[in-house]
Amino acid sequence: MEENTLGIIKKLSDEGLIKEISISVFKNNQKIKEFNKFDNNKNFHIFSAGKPFIAAVIWKLHDKKLLNFNDPIIKFWPEFGKNNKKI
Repeated sequence: MEENTLGIIKKLSDEGLIKEISISVFKNNQKIKEFNKFDNNKNFHIFSAGKPFIAAVIWKLHDKKLLNFNDPIIKFWPEFGKNNKKI
């Protein structure tokens, strides 16, 4: 798990999508200092960790002119427009 995480962080850093990052992993309300002590066969909850990565992807798409911040949400997620939602 640690190697995959470090590889992803290095790739995002090399592409200029992130400059600094801090990750804390907790199990049973105890901070895990080393990833290899974590059981890879179990599911765990991620709370705010995904937001910076999603933001980095959105900015990258914007830079490549594949996404415009003024586009309505339904352009990318048509189901969101059900029940007369226009945004």
